[in-house]
Amino acid sequence: MTTRILTANNGSEEILLEGDIVAPKSRNAMNCWYNSCLWKKDSSGKVVVPYVISLNKQGCVYSGIAHHELNHALGFQHEQTRSDRNSYVRINWGNIIPQSAYNFYKHNINHLNTPYDYSSIMHYGRDAFAIA
Repeated sequence: MTTRILTANNGSEEILLEGDIVAPKSRNAMNCWYNSCLWKKDSSGKVVVPYVISLNKQGCVYSGIAHHELNHALGFQHEQTRSDRNSYVRINWGNIIPQSAYNFYKHNINHLNTPYDYSSIMHYGRDAFAIA
């Protein structure tokens, strides 16, 4: 399995551990223009999602974490990175571990006009990456 993960993630500049996946850089829930972000289809016409997901890391075999990681592979971003998030939550930047601040940067995400979901499987908890 490790060889398959390394092959699938080949070319990534990120440090990977067994169980990690490379977050998609060219296909995600960001706004798409024309057909630029549609998944490719194989010769049978089936859509191919080109990511290998391994949940071997300690603690990742729980259904909530598996669901969260599968949503990432399908292109979903974290709820708290929505472009409209400041209308719903306040990010306490002074209490975030500096190396983890990127987890809270806003993105121009196509949230499909859905309401902000505080209980989303894609929303971090209130003290995620907190210093104290």
